[in-house]
Amino acid sequence: MSDSSGNEATAQDLADVAIVRKYILDVSAALLASGEGHKDLLEAALESSTTAITTFINDPQCQDLFVSRTVTRDTSAENDSEDVSVSYSVSNEFSARTERTSSFCLLKRGTTIEGDKSVREQVMASFLDEGNFCETMRAYVGRIVAPAFKGYVKDTRRGERDGDKFVPTAEKGLNEFEVALLHMHQNIDIPEIVLSVNPAIQNVIDKAVSENRKANVGDLKNLVDDTNFLNQLQNGVNRWIKEIQKVTKLDRDPSSGTSLQEMAFWLNLDTALKKISQKCESEEIVLTLEALKAGKRFQATLSFHSNAGLKEARDMVDDYLGVMREIPLNSLMSATDLTILKKALNDVFTHLRKIRSSKYPINRAIKFIEAISRDLTAQMLKILGSRRLMYINLSDFEDLMRGCLLVFQAWDDENEKILIILRELVKKKREEGMKMSLRVNALHKKLETRLVNVKNFRLQHDHLCSVIQRVLPRYDLGEGASPTAESPIAAGSNALDLVVNAYNYVKEVDCLDVSAEGDEAWNAAQKRYETQIGHVEKEITSRLRDQLGAAKSANEMFAICQRYNALFVRPHIRGAIRDFQTQLIHRVKEDIESLQTKFTDGYTGSNAEKMSAALDIPPFSARIIWIRQIDSQLQTYVKRVEAVLGRGWENHVEGVVKTNDAILESSYVRSLLAIARVRF
Repeated sequence: MSDSSGNEATAQDLADVAIVRKYILDVSAALLASGEGHKDLLEAALESSTTAITTFINDPQCQDLFVSRTVTRDTSAENDSEDVSVSYSVSNEFSARTERTSSFCLLKRGTTIEGDKSVREQVMASFLDEGNFCETMRAYVGRIVAPAFKGYVKDTRRGERDGDKFVPTAEKGLNEFEVALLHMHQNIDIPEIVLSVNPAIQNVIDKAVSENRKANVGDLKNLVDDTNFLNQLQNGVNRWIKEIQKVTKLDRDPSSGTSLQEMAFWLNLDTALKKISQKCESEEIVLTLEALKAGKRFQATLSFHSNAGLKEARDMVDDYLGVMREIPLNSLMSATDLTILKKALNDVFTHLRKIRSSKYPINRAIKFIEAISRDLTAQMLKILGSRRLMYINLSDFEDLMRGCLLVFQAWDDENEKILIILRELVKKKREEGMKMSLRVNALHKKLETRLVNVKNFRLQHDHLCSVIQRVLPRYDLGEGASPTAESPIAAGSNALDLVVNAYNYVKEVDCLDVSAEGDEAWNAAQKRYETQIGHVEKEITSRLRDQLGAAKSANEMFAICQRYNALFVRPHIRGAIRDFQTQLIHRVKEDIESLQTKFTDGYTGSNAEKMSAALDIPPFSARIIWIRQIDSQLQTYVKRVEAVLGRGWENHVEGVVKTNDAILESSYVRSLLAIARVRF
């Protein structure tokens, strides 16, 4: 009696089937019942699946429930119209699906679904849309599971703990799983051939098997002299040749697809050829050929061995597999960072050197290398895509760029080594015209160019920000400034804020998109950035010119230039103060010439000698002091040149022409100082 009441209590604790069914209908209808009348069909399918839903609720061994929709399209031959029908199914097992099947999946969190809790709290939902299954699963792994795992590791900082050594293993496993799904999706199916056997041959073999012996030509008796029978066998052999040629003459274009597809093609072709060889060695095929020989149909047997091309195909594939087998492309496609990617790239090219001892076609090898370049581009985009290059801090950005450049350099080095091998093969085989094809059109070069562009842009922007922050802290563009058509900068705006706002134009663009549309978007964003920066430069230039114009002395002008000279790298600012630069450089030249005259006149008889004598300074020491003063004054003038022309003034035409004498004079003075120190 007590057991019965306990079972009733347990049953009452479970969720009601109607409640669970309504929850499934409400949730799955939004995903699966988009057409007219579809919700009624879905509801009917759920009503007829009470057993599956009940099992899902109360069976601890059943953790899943699948609601699937399959779309069927039938085209009428009479009026070319298309009839679309939709069917729904509910099951506790994941059933076979087509590319037009969508599935809504419920997974229990616990062992049963309890009645005192909401259904939503006790289940997890997932959705598999229609389409190629491998591609759909790869999208889930690559775009949801792997990024979510990386985000979890980053947020919890588990990857930084000494005890968590499985994080890299898990990341690598996810990447390898994604690559395997890609491999399955892109795999080229080799046609399965059927070698039909003549019924008489099959009957003879079956009889011999029943007698526990091997069939021979003698079992055919008078059939080997029957012209009709021999014609049937010969026609059958001709059909075999055509069937086998479907495989032996099969090829693919290596210029399309991935490097994995090229490798998989030869591996699968090798497997298919081995199966065909086994069929050709079967008792049915051997007996058929022996019967033709006995009937003096030698041409048919010779044609089978020569025209089918099986031996030649196997020899060719065996040779090519020396290059394709065990090439570490999976490591390249599953690399989780740039260091691993670089090592994988080196390993791939090291393996490719086996082409030296192979007959793998040179033109095909070039196309295969180009496919590797496409795969390298895809993997780099995958690694860099989650890092948000325009948002991360500068030190991390520079580390990434260094890693990218190392990968690109590794490609250049290894690719050149392979090309040297290919050139040697061309020369050895004397293949005409091959030299023209020894040029790899590497897709990743577009990405390399873009990354160099991004690097230069990012570094220039950060340099400009740091210079403005250092030179013009909280720089007010003027209380009286007002927005105009030429200067749309509001009063009280901060130069640094305006530069940062200009940078936002570029941040919004996908800097890794190297398509034609991506190039257009990137160039447009840079143009908007430069336009905004131009407004800031114009205001800074105006203030700089005003301050230089109001300066009361050359020393004051030098001080102003020294404050602003870090901004002289901007062509607009440098060009706007060219008149002042010429004036100040001329002043420096006059000072240098005056100092040079002073040095040429010498120490003897100078005011410095008289002053030193009055102060009772020893003559030799006084001369050293005088030389050091001249050297110090020369350095001051050189610093003034740098203040006026900015860093890199040595490459400036004004700096070279008008300070060359100063540099030479300074070198001469320093040599005198060195001699004086030795003597002293």
